[in-house]
Amino acid sequence: MKTRGITLALAAASLGIAGAQEEAIDIEARKKSLPILEEHVKAREKRLTGIANEIVGLHRQLDGKLGRMVERLSNIKDSTKSGYRVSKIKMEAIEALQESIESYQSKRATVFQAIREGRTQIPKEILEGEVEHFDEHIEKHIEQVLEISKSFTQDKDVEKYKRIGGGGGYYGWGWSDDIYEISDEWYQNRRDRTMNKKQRAEVTEALKDSIDRCESLVAGLRNDLRRPNLTVADRELMQAEIDRHTAMLEKRQAQLDELLIVENPPTDPLSRDAALEVQYSLEDLTDDLQNDLSSVFLKHDQLNRERVRLYKLKANLEARKKWLADHEKKHPE
Repeated sequence: MKTRGITLALAAASLGIAGAQEEAIDIEARKKSLPILEEHVKAREKRLTGIANEIVGLHRQLDGKLGRMVERLSNIKDSTKSGYRVSKIKMEAIEALQESIESYQSKRATVFQAIREGRTQIPKEILEGEVEHFDEHIEKHIEQVLEISKSFTQDKDVEKYKRIGGGGGYYGWGWSDDIYEISDEWYQNRRDRTMNKKQRAEVTEALKDSIDRCESLVAGLRNDLRRPNLTVADRELMQAEIDRHTAMLEKRQAQLDELLIVENPPTDPLSRDAALEVQYSLEDLTDDLQNDLSSVFLKHDQLNRERVRLYKLKANLEARKKWLADHEKKHPE
């Protein structure tokens, strides 16, 4: 029996020594893992910065193309040779801008919903910055739509008939009267009036739809604010969104008022061939716009995935540092 007791005691002692050694090895391994994790964090931060810079570059490239297009279209108009081609090009440009606005609005809604539901590991402040980023682009494109809209040739008084001959001449059958025909300028003014009326109605309707959406969203958020179980953070988030959309409502109404009276813009008439060249350029630009927007949104998704990955790494690093600090306090050497 004694022999068995001694054997068991020795076994327990050896287990204690092994446990202590294992603990010592574990502590040493944890300490050595810190610089490795820190390097990993730095690598992911560098990767994150690279993606963010790519997004900035894509936005700069996209904004440059759109800015040049809007400036070009805002300074030209149809001639009697181009008919309604320039007006049609402008309406196609407005449609392309509207599609980009809707894309940004959809992306914004997704990000805001993620903030509201708290279903992301990305800090709320980062995502709120992304919402503001999308809002800026939405507002910029709406202003560009209005700039093109206000560049359409306005209706003006034009003599319908022009004299092309006759008057005062005597022919074998008698004196001739003046001969008139409808002028090309009158036909062009009618085309301009028709196209301007059409685009104005479409832009006005889009602004009114935006106002309706804002009013509905604000009403819904105000109703949600009445819920008693909301956290302080939820209330602050909803109130900030209400404030943003209230300001947006005022801006949309002002933009709507701008379209009521538009002066005839100082634009230059284009020939038929020149209008066709602008049309071809716009077709290329529209393709570029769709591709660039897709690239931008893919990069935004990639950026957010990298953010989640980075925040997990940082949380792991901080947890290890805290564990080691707590352990050293409990087991000072």
